[in-house]
Amino acid sequence: MSTPALNSPIFREGVINTGIVLDDTNFPLEVFPKMIQDIVLDLKETMSFPVDYTGSAVLFAVSTALGNTHFIRFKKGWICNSIVYVALSGNAGDNKTHPMEWILKPLKERDKQSEMKFSSEWKEYQKELKQDLPEEPIIPVESRHLLNNTTTEVIPKIHSENRRGLGYYSDEISNFIDNFGRYNKGNDVPVWLSGWSGKRYRRDTLGDRVPAGFYDHFVSIIGSIQKQLAYDFLKGKQNVNGFFERWLFAMPLKSEFPFENDIELNEDTLDNWDKILSKIIDLPFDADSLPVILEYSPDAKKHYIAWQNECTLYIRSQNNDETLGKIQKKVQTYCKRFCLIFECLKWACGESNKEEISISSVESAIKLTEYFRKNALTIYKEFEQKTETKNYKKALFYDSIPETFRTIEAVKIGKEIGIGERSIYTYLKDNKMFEKLGHSQYKRVS
Repeated sequence: MSTPALNSPIFREGVINTGIVLDDTNFPLEVFPKMIQDIVLDLKETMSFPVDYTGSAVLFAVSTALGNTHFIRFKKGWICNSIVYVALSGNAGDNKTHPMEWILKPLKERDKQSEMKFSSEWKEYQKELKQDLPEEPIIPVESRHLLNNTTTEVIPKIHSENRRGLGYYSDEISNFIDNFGRYNKGNDVPVWLSGWSGKRYRRDTLGDRVPAGFYDHFVSIIGSIQKQLAYDFLKGKQNVNGFFERWLFAMPLKSEFPFENDIELNEDTLDNWDKILSKIIDLPFDADSLPVILEYSPDAKKHYIAWQNECTLYIRSQNNDETLGKIQKKVQTYCKRFCLIFECLKWACGESNKEEISISSVESAIKLTEYFRKNALTIYKEFEQKTETKNYKKALFYDSIPETFRTIEAVKIGKEIGIGERSIYTYLKDNKMFEKLGHSQYKRVS
């Protein structure tokens, strides 16, 4: 499968014009309200936070704060929420974790307050259990916004108690994925494939005394990942099950060790961000009532459809390229979710009345969609090139080795053609290529 040529105006490098000239990023910073732009740029100047990582963390934080309070309707029977799966991709030491931690401070502070409240209520509950009361005391529930280092098996219980929605953050996404099947020895990928769609869910376990009702699944995810590990999203079943296409990869153009400076953070930066996100966190939510559903304005919907049609025409001109088609299908859904996030964020910044999806929110959503689509295609292209190189070297080694040989000969030949010793030992385990005759002795298989 070949990666599509990026030679269309809608896919070409440089199509994203940030308006704010930064030579280390293609992240379209102008999609945010001015207050958010100022926060992101202040963090870049004073803390050396890459714009791509800070901007993407803002996206996750707003998504988590919204949860199931607001949905967007594209047409009758077609509504969606604002779930995002965000991967901050880069090299080791690229300052991926700090922007995420900083942006999540308001949510963490709310969870800290909830934890203290729950701790007090739990102690009171334990006292009441020891008393001879006419009715059994009510079990206290801890209100939460964020999850960290939590297994998939535990999340439904926490979510059923926090039906507004949750955000899962992990310093390393590889740790999040490593937790898949940690206790049930199963495969948790289907859970997250389905969870991305935000479907109705009900938790039923043998230990439940009272059945939990249905709720709309909402768990957004953010975490960092080293660039070379991002290719793991495309290995094996992930290449065909849609897991890769569900992720938004934030990738700076440059990876440079930053200079330190003594410039202090603007006094308004932290306060403004706390006020903006708190305004969204404080949006009312009632699990027994319908969420607020925002419709597109007529001009906004026309603008989105025109963009989608342009993308469709290009994909068809590329003989319906399968890779591009898979990525486009998912980013189209993300584009709608971004529309909802931007409209609510602009409202929190005093730039919208939040009565409908405006054309400006659609324009912002399209620019951000194109940024993430470009990054996904870049990762896919690099993975494909590495795979082709690996297969080429493997074939070259096979053609260079005699019909029968010893391990020491194989290592020597591999070194001559630029293949490491570890790779040679891996090749020798492939029984479709080589047959082991005895200790350190092999034969080529035709």
